[in-house]
Amino acid sequence: MISIDQLEVLLRTAPQYLLFGGVSLYIFAWVNKNIKMALWADAIMVLTGLLAIAVIISGVIPSPDAPGMVEAHIKAIIRILTLLCIIGVLGIGNLLVKLIWKKKTQILSAVIFGLALIVFFQSTRISRIKFELNPPPTEAVSE
Repeated sequence: MISIDQLEVLLRTAPQYLLFGGVSLYIFAWVNKNIKMALWADAIMVLTGLLAIAVIISGVIPSPDAPGMVEAHIKAIIRILTLLCIIGVLGIGNLLVKLIWKKKTQILSAVIFGLALIVFFQSTRISRIKFELNPPPTEAVSE
């Protein structure tokens, strides 16, 4: 059984830190004209996509039918995870273009950067969701 702490790390903490790190490296790479930083940013985006795929496959996303869950919140989580998977796939494509075909294009990097910014700011909405996988039992007060 998964705990609330593991769910918090997998859905809120790790993706936001990885997105922030990747976006920061993209900015530093563009300012300093450093290709190695851009490659590291792409690698972080691929890692973010792999983490999202692992979360989707592992089944740690709570069911909308579970007590205390709101269906709109679960749909938002699934949408964010899907966008993270898309970022990971685009990151793989960008790495292939840069490393294998030796193309120095910035179009795909700009698309990944923009999508990562959008997902980063949308993922702050997930931080407002209160997960209660195992709600504490309540006792009825009789008078």
